[in-house]
Amino acid sequence: MAKICITSRPKGEAPDWVRDAWIGCEITIIPVTEDAHADKPQFHRVLSKKRSDMDGYIVDAQLAFGKLLEKRSEKSSDAYQWWMKNGKFVDQLLFDKECCEIIL
Repeated sequence: MAKICITSRPKGEAPDWVRDAWIGCEITIIPVTEDAHADKPQFHRVLSKKRSDMDGYIVDAQLAFGKLLEKRSEKSSDAYQWWMKNGKFVDQLLFDKECCEIIL
């Protein structure tokens, strides 16, 4: 399965320091059907709940949160805690293509 490596601050509503904690994380992406008749998955912003039309890579949220803990730094641990307070209800996360590199 393909993975992404977060190489720069992702777009989003989380504070800058939380988004910066993702840098360096490698996360398996969820494959998306390229069927022209299939509905595109809909994503909503974590804090405002507004719909997001951002193009990017979908990952399992719980797996991604675990990657923050694997970094074993105070900053990533604090970011994990922020997500547990503000986004633990989230099933999937969407990372913008500009902040990622594909790892095959």
